[in-house]
Amino acid sequence: MNTISMVGTLPPNKGISDTCLEQVKYLSKKFKVVFIDFKQLYPEFLYPGGSKDTSQAPKIENVKIINILTWYNPFSWISAAYKVKGRTLHMHWWTYYLFMPLFTILITNKLRGKKTVCNVHNVEGHESNILDKLLTMIFLKNVDQLIVHANDNKEKIHKNYKINKSKISVIPIGIPEFFVKDDVSKTEGRKKLGIKKKKKVILNFGNIRDYKGIYILLEAFNLIKKKNKDAFLIIAGKPWVDWTKYQNIIDKYNLKNDILLNLDYIAADDVKYYFRAADILVLPYKHFDAQSGPGRIALGFELPMVVSDVGGLPDLVMDKKCIAKPGDIDGFAISVNRIINNKRLYSKLLLDSKILKKKLGWDNIIEKNIKLYLSLDSK
Repeated sequence: MNTISMVGTLPPNKGISDTCLEQVKYLSKKFKVVFIDFKQLYPEFLYPGGSKDTSQAPKIENVKIINILTWYNPFSWISAAYKVKGRTLHMHWWTYYLFMPLFTILITNKLRGKKTVCNVHNVEGHESNILDKLLTMIFLKNVDQLIVHANDNKEKIHKNYKINKSKISVIPIGIPEFFVKDDVSKTEGRKKLGIKKKKKVILNFGNIRDYKGIYILLEAFNLIKKKNKDAFLIIAGKPWVDWTKYQNIIDKYNLKNDILLNLDYIAADDVKYYFRAADILVLPYKHFDAQSGPGRIALGFELPMVVSDVGGLPDLVMDKKCIAKPGDIDGFAISVNRIINNKRLYSKLLLDSKILKKKLGWDNIIEKNIKLYLSLDSK
């Protein structure tokens, strides 16, 4: 097994590009890699803020990148299917909107005798429907071996789609190192964002969608402020929903001077400033079936976090004090205040994040992937 082929997205495409980039970078240290990418990902109206970043397409040694797939062109799907080299095809599944191109590549290569592996980023879409569940089931049932990122995901796939557990491996997503490569200090991060040094900074990062529980965060922040006058909140990300209902909460409690809003897509080069400026990341998701991108970025910066007890979020922390019940406004407020007001606990959580960062390093993740490839290759 000298060549691995992979289908996913790389910069400047958005979606799952950060994961694919790190994965293929480390995989290319062991094998030649053919990476099949999208020239046009999906209609722009499906992705507020656009499907492209300003980043440049990467150049990775030992990787042949083929930008050929177009969401609306069946000829590109078929052509891409025959660009697959080697015995193993590693795919990524994250949205049913791409079912047709991905399924075409999958079935064509099963007929060609390839072994198929798939990272399942979303067991169900974040705003799921019947069509999503149907197409996800059809796709996943035709893959030889699935990779999910938390035990909770494995149980859900087994239950929802009646897929044998022996076909489902739990391998976390690694830490996206490229955000940290040109690191800055906390002082530089706060200076860039105009935040005072004495503030206790709480960060919420990423596209703003209903399931992410922003209203829970804002209601909790109002309670946090009553216990800690130096508490300061950053919300950075592009709204996928009407922002008005969240702004009404800010206005209701007169919080505008205690919140920094950047309601836009954050360019990759600017991500470091937000995470370095912060003391803690808060993810108050109402429901979730994946492993959080912002959570993994936070571990890259060794940043403590408070998360909901849903999906793979609890795997991003080691202390139960950092986990709140989904929808529990008081619980989030208590957890955050406990952490930012207790230097000893905060220092312990910094160490926890450092341990998890090492555990989720891509070298370890890729070794698990390779063992999976070899086990399939021997069948």
